[in-house]
Amino acid sequence: MTALPFLSVITRTCLRPVSLNRCIQSVIDQTCHDIEHVFLVDQSGAHPEGNILWANRQLAKYRKRAIGRYVFILDDDGMLIDKTFVARLKAHAEKMGYPDAILLRSRPSAGKKLPPDSVWDIDWEMWERPERWQGHAYSWAVSNGWWQSAIAAFGAPRGGDWHFGTALIESGAEIVRLHGVYSAQSMQRGYGRKFEDCPPDWFERVMQQVDGENLGANDWRLRLWQRG
Repeated sequence: MTALPFLSVITRTCLRPVSLNRCIQSVIDQTCHDIEHVFLVDQSGAHPEGNILWANRQLAKYRKRAIGRYVFILDDDGMLIDKTFVARLKAHAEKMGYPDAILLRSRPSAGKKLPPDSVWDIDWEMWERPERWQGHAYSWAVSNGWWQSAIAAFGAPRGGDWHFGTALIESGAEIVRLHGVYSAQSMQRGYGRKFEDCPPDWFERVMQQVDGENLGANDWRLRLWQRG
């Protein structure tokens, strides 16, 4: 029986093959390959409720497809910054006794730090908590059970990232911080509203390229999660 991966990296993607390729490459380049990369694929990019809200709700709808011990959301307009990120995350989780959630630092497209220093400097070990979350999905690596229970908050009409983080805080999850390493860099291009010129089979072409050039046997798995 194949052991379950340490980390499920979930990527929501829609009509952006160039940025998706860059996102995938940042995962492939990790020094630790105890990973599965799961994709939520939107082939149309046109939903009455709005593309972002639709994509947010799919995370909850298909939450059981993520099988890693921890779950991390990395959208197609983002990339992992540090090649040792997963290795250091895994070592930190083991050292801390596999906490419910691990708080991370990330960078949005503007270059500032998330979460802001006002949140990062709170004494989390003494169970201090902000009133609400300030940050985005790249700020969390969440153990699978807690991720399953909190991810429905991501589908809130506005600010899914903030509702998700707040739900974790209010649930009483044990949260520890990972110092000294950034998780991801956001390369946002229109917040999900601007797409690339690409053929109808854009996702299949990306997967064929990645599978043919980069994947080593038994390293990790590319799994198609959902097709919209």
